[in-house]
Amino acid sequence: MSLSVRARQVAPCAGWGVADQGLSSFLNLAVGALVARAVSPASFGAFGLMFSTYLIVLGACRALVAEPLVVRFSAQEDAEWRSAARAATGAALALGIAVGVGCVLVGLASGGVFGRALLALGVVLPGLLLQDTWRFAFFAAGRGRQAFVNDLAAAAALPVLAALAETTHAVGLFVLAWGAAGTCAALVGGLQARLLPAPIAGPSWIRSQRDLAFPYLGEYAALGAGEAALFGVAGLAGLAAAGALRAGQILVGPLRVLFLGVRLTAVPEGVRLLGDSRSNPRAAAVRLSAGLAGVALAWGALLTLVPSSLGESLVGRSWGEAKHVMVPLSLAMAGTGAMTGALIGLRALAAARRSLLSRVLVTPFVVAATIAGAAVAGAPGTAWALAAVTWLSLGLWWRQFLGALAEQRQPAEAARASRAHVTPVGPRA
Repeated sequence: MSLSVRARQVAPCAGWGVADQGLSSFLNLAVGALVARAVSPASFGAFGLMFSTYLIVLGACRALVAEPLVVRFSAQEDAEWRSAARAATGAALALGIAVGVGCVLVGLASGGVFGRALLALGVVLPGLLLQDTWRFAFFAAGRGRQAFVNDLAAAAALPVLAALAETTHAVGLFVLAWGAAGTCAALVGGLQARLLPAPIAGPSWIRSQRDLAFPYLGEYAALGAGEAALFGVAGLAGLAAAGALRAGQILVGPLRVLFLGVRLTAVPEGVRLLGDSRSNPRAAAVRLSAGLAGVALAWGALLTLVPSSLGESLVGRSWGEAKHVMVPLSLAMAGTGAMTGALIGLRALAAARRSLLSRVLVTPFVVAATIAGAAVAGAPGTAWALAAVTWLSLGLWWRQFLGALAEQRQPAEAARASRAHVTPVGPRA
């Protein structure tokens, strides 16, 4: 298949990936903004801690379930994909139920605003994890349109949340409404795929994918440690500081979702194209990183022009502190964009141990910078420290990617050299 024909086939998938992530970006921004406007800064800090808990669990689910599905089954026949999708979504559902029960118990024991938010998260967590896994499954199959439609189903939360914002200050109710919409979208995902999740196949799925799943889990555990550091910020500088960071993350949230959308589209396409000797993975990764870093810097510049009236309409009373962390968080996201090309390359190469090594080496510095920044200068100190660590880690990520690429090319180059030195045997005289 020629590169031009392949490019025409990839373009629609990439377009749906961008559309899907644009929708997800809007949903994430809208949900956070509605909650921020309806509750106090301290209550929004509790919402931020709940959301950090969700992100930690979501990362673990993606590591054990969704990412191995994308890496291993993006170039398989439909029957193999269907079998893998049933097992993977079943594993996500089982994981959501198990961790959700734990969240309910801890929430009941904790009490307070955070306890009620965590209790609500436990109730809706199975549906949220299942819906996210369906999205990965659709992109693995090259069905970006179905992922977009599935996120449209999740958008049903917005009218309910808007009504709640006018009538209540209960964070737990917002979490329930958001999670209920995600659960409905998870049910829609099963109808779209015409598949039922197979929770009983969950353990066998994880065992069969353990060579990728466990390193990915270690990597996401390291990321989770960075999210958990927000609890340290709350302890050192108060819930309002944690709320300011979460509000700032909402403002740069479209960048986070865009980067994830690029990964959803680029990793499966990278898996499919990696065997093409005419492709140049290194150049493609550099172009991708440069483009994402440029978008992040432009978004950060745009945020500095946001008037206070608009900022307050987006994140409510948390705007007063959030405006002081926008610039450093935007710089941190630009660093993440500059790293994304290398990360996608490592995923497509299935170089799980190399990406794990990079994450494990970087995470202690992220946690230390988060805590030290909060101790010295509150939320702005944390944001600037995160920006510095992100940019300093770039060299490590790119070194691992280039090393993995060299390893992948060595067998192919050796085979070509061997064929070139074979002396043809002519007909006997």
